[in-house]
Amino acid sequence: MNSWDEISAALTGDLPSLATSAREFGSRAAVTPLVPVAFARLLGLDAPRVAVPLICGATDEVAVRAFRDGNGWVLSGDVGAVPWGGAAGTLLIAARTEPALLAADPLALFVVDAERPDVVRTTRTSIGAHAMSHVHLAGVRVGQDARASTSWPAVVAALDKATIVAAAELAGLARGALAAAIAYATHREQFGAPIATYQALAHRLADMAIDADAAELAVEEAIAHPTPQNASHSKIIANEVAHRASAGLHQINGGVGFYADQLPPAYYARALALRVEMGDSRAHRLRLAAQLA
Repeated sequence: MNSWDEISAALTGDLPSLATSAREFGSRAAVTPLVPVAFARLLGLDAPRVAVPLICGATDEVAVRAFRDGNGWVLSGDVGAVPWGGAAGTLLIAARTEPALLAADPLALFVVDAERPDVVRTTRTSIGAHAMSHVHLAGVRVGQDARASTSWPAVVAALDKATIVAAAELAGLARGALAAAIAYATHREQFGAPIATYQALAHRLADMAIDADAAELAVEEAIAHPTPQNASHSKIIANEVAHRASAGLHQINGGVGFYADQLPPAYYARALALRVEMGDSRAHRLRLAAQLA
């Protein structure tokens, strides 16, 4: 059974259910292709073993070009880093159509077979992700049906919801890191008392709890009102919270945290990987700034 099959039964097409599943996977620091599968489900696409480039609703820097070729399209350009891209069977790729389909809507989403010879995948070393690859499209010819019939604004709306799912996974990760830190600190004794009773560590645990609550509240707000602003806001907060919580778990565990088979490295690495899925904090801050301006 592949990684996509393992999570397919747990995911549905509605945002609240997807976010609930994401929190559960995040709390265990499970490495799964949940975010790309969620994006496909939100679009209503049946895409086997799907992967999505590191994009978010701010897609001004889309580098792939889709040229009209009779009844089809030719896709050329670099997609960039793609989590799960090395093992994926399908890629969902944003491209700038030339000529533009609509003057105000020059972007489109294409469903591309990842195993074609003209889809060049180069393995990239990554932390906390699986089968990360750089993808180059070397004149990939696809039929008209390869372009998703969904309008680009609908694609952006699905990207925003997938961003909220990624934020929910990060919020779950922060909560899981907090639980692991509390469990360790209440059982590990030093100088005859659990280390959780010492003020410095108690303050660290309290800060981690406040952070975890903040991330969950931001995600809940975004689920209730999945606007572009709320999606970006939840991802920024969840990115930073998961990083601090996983770093806190490392420090509370002390030297134990440096063993690869222990929990702290798993949480920290997964936080780094999820930080960039559906846009890192910088991308979403720039997006928020553009919207506010």
